[in-house]
Amino acid sequence: MLQRIRSLGKAGRGALVIALALLVALAFAVVFGSFGRTLLAGGGTAGPTTVHVVRHENIPQNHLPPLDMTIRDAAKVGKLATMIRALPRFVFTGPMSCPADFGVEYDMTFTDSHGDAVLSVQANPFGCSGLTINGGDQRRATDAFWAQMSDTISVPLSTLMAIPTGTSR
Repeated sequence: MLQRIRSLGKAGRGALVIALALLVALAFAVVFGSFGRTLLAGGGTAGPTTVHVVRHENIPQNHLPPLDMTIRDAAKVGKLATMIRALPRFVFTGPMSCPADFGVEYDMTFTDSHGDAVLSVQANPFGCSGLTINGGDQRRATDAFWAQMSDTISVPLSTLMAIPTGTSR
């Protein structure tokens, strides 16, 4: 191998040194980027410590009080994120009939201790009660999920599942 490197000539060896330096710099950036910060801080893998929750209404005639809150209880936030990742996949196997969808959606953004977003979730409490994780992963929201979300954000389940005024089931 050394003979092969020597046979490259001065210009070839220079290019090889530059390529190796770039490779080392890239490895350094990966190790000491957000993952590296967590390792240096004594953490392990970066997990969510904060969740920002916002309720949206997609039907203009519906009226619910605004909900926009940030939860910083790392234990509760981590438990909710773990539950979300463990929810069953929402598998579409053909036609399905779902209860009424009142256009209410909860957007949740989970961030780690550095403020980096680690999980994005859109949850629909009505209709087929689904979740979309990071823009594409479809999961089925269970009663246990809604109870955990209620506990995490300290909002009664009846408030999370409130039917907007002007609508009926």
